[in-house]
Amino acid sequence: MMKDGMARPTGRDVLGWVNRGEVLMAVGVIGVIMLLILPVPKMLLDLLLAISLVSSVLILMTAVM
Repeated sequence: MMKDGMARPTGRDVLGWVNRGEVLMAVGVIGVIMLLILPVPKMLLDLLLAISLVSSVLILMTAVM
């Protein structure tokens, strides 16, 4: 039995938490730490490196314009 103040969070509540930047920042930090600790397959490492290069070139191109 649930008490009055202990209602289960709905899907809308969870989406509200995700829309805030703190949750995404925490997930990103945990993801980076896991990438540093756990072994990463070669293909995933290549893919992440390509994404990093493309995003840096995109940032550079928008900064120049």
